Amino acid sequence: MSAPSVLIVDDNREFREVLELLLPRRFDVQMRRSFPDAESALKHLREQPVDVVLVDYKMPGMNGIDFIRETRSLEPPPIVHLVSFHPAPELAAAALEAGATAVLNKTDIERDLAPHLPARPK
Repeated sequence: MSAPSVLIVDDNREFREVLELLLPRRFDVQMRRSFPDAESALKHLREQPVDVVLVDYKMPGMNGIDFIRETRSLEPPPIVHLVSFHPAPELAAAALEAGATAVLNKTDIERDLAPHLPARPK
């Protein structure tokens, strides 16, 4: 089984850059792309599917919940994890209802991702 492909959607450039460095070092994944907005990411996903998407909730334009709903129509639909600095219970419930697999806290992203991505072989 090959390493899952991952795409990041977050308007915070620094957070995207941290994930782009962290994910391939800590997890057995193939980093595909990162996007600052949901609309660009959806356009890309329609042409080049990935296995896993990490999406921020609060972004200009389409928010993460609406993005998650849109991904349900993709074939095949990716696994989507919502990431937020403040994953309140109401936000988590809305994300899971929209189709997210998990809601992860940005402040503990490495720990929170561990159950959802394969570890990098040592």
